[in-house]
Amino acid sequence: MNLKIVSFYFFSIILIILFITVFTSLIYWIGKDLKNIFYKVDYIDWRVDEDIYVNYDDANQIFLDHQKIQNYSQSFIVYKNTPLKSKYVNVANIKGISLRASDLFDNNYDVWFFGGSSVFGDGVADKDTIPFIYGEITGKKTANFGVNAFTSRHQLNYFLNALLEFDKPQSVVFFDGFNDVVVNCQSSNYIPTTVKEKEWHKIKNESLSKKNSSFINFFKQPYQSIIYRIKLFNDKFYSARELLGNGCINDDKTLNYIKLDKIIDNYCYNHLAGQKIAKSLNVQFYSILQPNLILSEARDDYINSSHPEGVKYLDELRSLEPLLYYFYKNVINKCNSAKFEIYDFSRTINNFQEDKMYIDAIHLGPSGNRIIASKINNIINSGNNSNLD
Repeated sequence: MNLKIVSFYFFSIILIILFITVFTSLIYWIGKDLKNIFYKVDYIDWRVDEDIYVNYDDANQIFLDHQKIQNYSQSFIVYKNTPLKSKYVNVANIKGISLRASDLFDNNYDVWFFGGSSVFGDGVADKDTIPFIYGEITGKKTANFGVNAFTSRHQLNYFLNALLEFDKPQSVVFFDGFNDVVVNCQSSNYIPTTVKEKEWHKIKNESLSKKNSSFINFFKQPYQSIIYRIKLFNDKFYSARELLGNGCINDDKTLNYIKLDKIIDNYCYNHLAGQKIAKSLNVQFYSILQPNLILSEARDDYINSSHPEGVKYLDELRSLEPLLYYFYKNVINKCNSAKFEIYDFSRTINNFQEDKMYIDAIHLGPSGNRIIASKINNIINSGNNSNLD
């Protein structure tokens, strides 16, 4: 074959590829700019688009800061947060104990808060977490010992560790319940949906955070976005129902009451142990069963309305309503039979049906956290506590 013909076809193919690449990138960026006129795009987390966030850019930054949090293993409690300094999320490690957004990083705190991501404050800035708001209301120094996915057992161990390193507080609050069900019911046979999605969100967010920063990114991001969407569509993302398939929901969709009863017993015994330890130190102890949107009458029409990820998330968690209902109903009776009081906050947000309180099925926004902090303050001020004889 003539060399000129070969060269002609070769360079023609190269030109076609270049044309497609440039044309695709131009369409992507022009379309993105046009869409920005009508919609909020480039969200870091699907929850950013909710109306609950007044300032869109601040909300994006809050979730970016949350993604910087890393965990590393620690004996007896499994893991803890690494130190972090950022605009909206700040974590310090003091003598092996991680705390979020405490005003004074010293050994002396008036009230200790233990829990999972709801206490830590997933999706909100430091100043909008329950412990911080409580300190703002009361003027007391608070320690936020919340760590994402912690159960009552993790909290009990963290409480014991904290007693070794800090001066004893006036009061201790265990704010939990949801994680004890979800974490303890998870099947080891599946990789949680959030683990896979987080991997792909990381790819997307790295691109979003560097948009327009380089010539290469002009061509790179459109194809990253395409790959991201293809992976989300084709990958097997196990639902909440599948995660719990070998845990607390049987194959015939009936509840595994034996497993659930053990989880309830474990929850109450962990709180009872915490109460007895606190009582021996003359420290007030408060057990609080946290609220969640699944069992709540709070409004949810503003959640997930624009993003398939959010719709899927809430629909999957709603499939867990029977086991959550069983846990919340029976854990109160079980704890009361153990002769200590547990405060049921599961309906606390029901009285605010016109307001936007939740940012997802479990985590409250700033307004919701303020209501919780205020109610905790009322309980502590009333002199009621779980140190019953």
